[in-house]
Amino acid sequence: MSKRAYSLELKYEIIMDYKSEDYALSELCSKYQIYKSTLCKWIDKFEELGIHGLKHRNHGKSILRNKKIQEKEGQAL
Repeated sequence: MSKRAYSLELKYEIIMDYKSEDYALSELCSKYQIYKSTLCKWIDKFEELGIHGLKHRNHGKSILRNKKIQEKEGQAL
């Protein structure tokens, strides 16, 4: 499989197909020619951060990092 960029909309569509339980993970990976690990990361980011987690990968990481920092600060209080 080649490395290619997927739009936010397409990632969302793929995840919604998976969540509908009409497709198995392996079926979606074959259909869209993506690795299982890639789709699992998208699903995890979507569940953790919502639609914003599906944006450019660096952006998603910074959102997650900020969220973890805020959680730690909230626990420290």
